[in-house]
Amino acid sequence: MFKFAYPIFFILLLGLFPWIISRFRGKKSSIKLPSFELLKAAREDWRVFLSEIGDWLLPLAMVFFIIAMARPQLIQEKVVQDKEIFDIILIIDTSRSMAAKDFSEQNKRESRLEAVKKVVEQFVEQRKGDRIGLVVFGTQAFTRTPLTADYEFVKRLVNDLYVGMAGDSTAIGNAIAVAANRMQSEKTKTKVAILLTDGENTAGDILPIDAAKAAKQLGIKIYSIGMGSAQTIWPSTRGFFGGRARAGVNFEELEKISALTGAKSFRANDSKSLMEIYQQIDQLEQTEIKVENYVEVKELYFNWLVAGSLFLVLFLIFEWSLFRAIP
Repeated sequence: MFKFAYPIFFILLLGLFPWIISRFRGKKSSIKLPSFELLKAAREDWRVFLSEIGDWLLPLAMVFFIIAMARPQLIQEKVVQDKEIFDIILIIDTSRSMAAKDFSEQNKRESRLEAVKKVVEQFVEQRKGDRIGLVVFGTQAFTRTPLTADYEFVKRLVNDLYVGMAGDSTAIGNAIAVAANRMQSEKTKTKVAILLTDGENTAGDILPIDAAKAAKQLGIKIYSIGMGSAQTIWPSTRGFFGGRARAGVNFEELEKISALTGAKSFRANDSKSLMEIYQQIDQLEQTEIKVENYVEVKELYFNWLVAGSLFLVLFLIFEWSLFRAIP
């Protein structure tokens, strides 16, 4: 925004304009010439052209000085937001039980993993400045992507998840350990892991509670989400004739993991509750944003002062050299 600090000085223009008019009227004079040829010769002289320019130098200098006195300023209001950046690792179960179609979206049945992918993508879209990583687990656990602020890349990887990509079993302890290992060298103050599983620990060589203790030492909070019920029947591809397998979520163990790290545990029975849980986690990890408003003022009077001084100097040069009056 452009403004004048002291616009009252523009009142001086009311007295300046009459002075300019009287100055030019006073310069008018008449002279009798015997021929128009003499007048043509006079108009072509370079001194006449410079004289016309010189007449404007002093008025312009005065106008520029008045503008400088009014102190033109460029005002820029700035807002600074100081928000703590989070490191968030998403730990997603892709074991065979995640194929169970017991979640619904608009009266349409969908698998647990499909429901998770939709909710996680929306959760990622809501991040602002945070870094997100992705750990996938089944029988094995591995990092799908390290911490990154490239949300489109993370969403693409989440969308590419499929059941069984890390094996059929559930290695929760190993998955937590992989996530903790990814975060241990990071200097971010707030580190969060969101563990999502529909089973209990049935694979791996690290117990979930031991992995949680190690995560606590690194300052990592583990929010856990148990999907399904304590006992779930899901399709099995093992065996020549296939069949159905029985497994469930160990909610008690998930609660211990989260409580140990200073976080919370949740249960998700359908797509709606899963979405609400992610929204709750988002609210729990909100940090107070420090907002500072300040105004930056850039003074512009100096430019007008220099311009006015320049015209004044030129005027004096013209008056005391080229057009000096000889009595």
